[in-house]
Amino acid sequence: MKITLVTILFLIVLTSGAYILMGVNLQENKTPFRLEKMQVMRLNLKITIPPTMFPKKTVVELTPSLFGYQFKSFALQGVKAYGNAQTIDETAGATLIYSDYVPFESFMRDREGDGYLVITQRSKKGNVRQTSLTLKRNEDVYYYLDARQSTYFIMNMDYVFEEL
Repeated sequence: MKITLVTILFLIVLTSGAYILMGVNLQENKTPFRLEKMQVMRLNLKITIPPTMFPKKTVVELTPSLFGYQFKSFALQGVKAYGNAQTIDETAGATLIYSDYVPFESFMRDREGDGYLVITQRSKKGNVRQTSLTLKRNEDVYYYLDARQSTYFIMNMDYVFEEL
């Protein structure tokens, strides 16, 4: 019995000494998990629709892009148009703010970029008109919904770099 106890103690001392000689730390390094901040480029697009300027039966889909990145599309529609887009009452007008972000790339920081906005306009009769507009930073751009230029909305684009 004494021999087995001595043998067991000897093996314990031998194995712990081997770990010490190998440089293995028997205690775990417990550092808390931290989520690093993510750098993003946020696009802010403000759309102002004056009263009586949005046709009742029209659907307008907007797809913004900046520095080659395409953001999520969104749509606006008149009160008599079919669909599940944001409905604009033609008598009241509206101000909409669209905000989305993409992951930051190092080449973006030193560039002043123009944004592009692809606008697809559909009427209830099935007519489709697609237009691409260039948006400069903090400049108002007018988009005319008809050929007579009697109905329009105003867009203003800005982008910022931030950490989430």
